[in-house]
Amino acid sequence: MITQIECVLRNQTSRFSLILEPRAHELSKRWLNLLERDLKQQIPVEKDFCFLGFLNTPRNRHYLQNELIRLNQELNTGLKISNEDFTQETLNQLHHHFEKFIGQSWNLNQDYLNKTQEGKKKIGELNHLIHELEAYLRSEESFQKYKKFWPVILLHFLHQDPLSARENLKDEDYDHFEYSLKFGEVRLQYSQLGKPPLDAWRDGDELIGLDNITGLQQFSSGFEIQLGPDSHLPTHEEMTNRPFRKWLEDQGIRTHEKNWYKDMHGQKQGFGHLIVADCPIKQFDGLKIEDIQMKISVHSKIEMIRLHSSAGVTEYTL
Repeated sequence: MITQIECVLRNQTSRFSLILEPRAHELSKRWLNLLERDLKQQIPVEKDFCFLGFLNTPRNRHYLQNELIRLNQELNTGLKISNEDFTQETLNQLHHHFEKFIGQSWNLNQDYLNKTQEGKKKIGELNHLIHELEAYLRSEESFQKYKKFWPVILLHFLHQDPLSARENLKDEDYDHFEYSLKFGEVRLQYSQLGKPPLDAWRDGDELIGLDNITGLQQFSSGFEIQLGPDSHLPTHEEMTNRPFRKWLEDQGIRTHEKNWYKDMHGQKQGFGHLIVADCPIKQFDGLKIEDIQMKISVHSKIEMIRLHSSAGVTEYTL
């Protein structure tokens, strides 16, 4: 049984490790099985899409905007965008084009399926860059308002056939959804197409249709580590919980105070995050959160993952 996951980060001169401790519930064990499978099979990781929302990084606002302008032209979306008019609405429009290009995870667009691997890669890169810039802009805004921000490390595995690499959530898994934030939570990656409800509300996305607002229904080996401070619960209730649930009701969605709902087809849709492990703050020897964020941001390459178990340590170079 896996007892710890060690993520080794590096820069040109030094390394350091993040230790993750799996939670005890059954969903965490199923996720660990997928993670170990993908590491053994040497499934590659998307290495340019790992550090999201860090402010002192070469992949800053200017760099990400220029990359999106380039892809927008190469994919011929018809949108006219420049560095001067990048807003959340611009990103919503680009994401809408991504959805039209690709379809849904369980119903992929035939034109997308007919594209070359290079064409598919460009469409995937468009989606990644949109979300990376959104994370950067949120951190920038949060730092200006509160002198705090909420970056994440994301490990996204690049499967040739993503559908076959996922598992469906079981009915009881939906009881583990949370959407307050705690430092070091390790949560399942949103590995579907479309937008989860919380992101659609936060982005003010009026272009996305209800069919593309999809809560988590499937999971893969991908995960993200939350590296910002804990939510302040009274503020979270006022700024997120109440307005978000009001927005859901305005979409005709009834949650009955749970962190999931049933859609028009009777399918459960979860919102928030599924937590499967923790990155305990005690391992950082008393460093403040902003100092931990700085240390991670200057070690912005993931070199390897080590799986610790009662049988020993198995090392996987990424």
